[in-house]
Amino acid sequence: MAFAPLYYTGKCKLSLNQQHGIYDNGKALPQVYRERVLDLYHQGSTQRQISQDMRVSIGYVNKVVQFYEQSNSPLPAPRKTPVRNIFTADVVEYVESEKLCKPSVYTTEIQQRLLFDGIFPPGQLPSQSGI
Repeated sequence: MAFAPLYYTGKCKLSLNQQHGIYDNGKALPQVYRERVLDLYHQGSTQRQISQDMRVSIGYVNKVVQFYEQSNSPLPAPRKTPVRNIFTADVVEYVESEKLCKPSVYTTEIQQRLLFDGIFPPGQLPSQSGI
């Protein structure tokens, strides 16, 4: 099994795929690639021809074309980021006062007190690392 050579350019590691195209593992290809795939597709090229011409995988071409046909947009779906709890000044004061009163208090105890004192509803308790 042959491995693709690595090219170090700053912080990223570039590799060659099976079609000898350069990619950065874990990073999305630029938007220009998506638009060019769709241009070639609308001109009548097959997915295999597009893959060979652009040096990208057939799977990438297939995903771009399928997404375009479903959403009629060349843009990828936006990534969903988790909603983080934003602590108000009242919550910060409460946690600080609890820690001052008892410095050896565990974060699970603080979570329970936030719940029992009605500071946070049950589904929105902050994580232990957030406290």
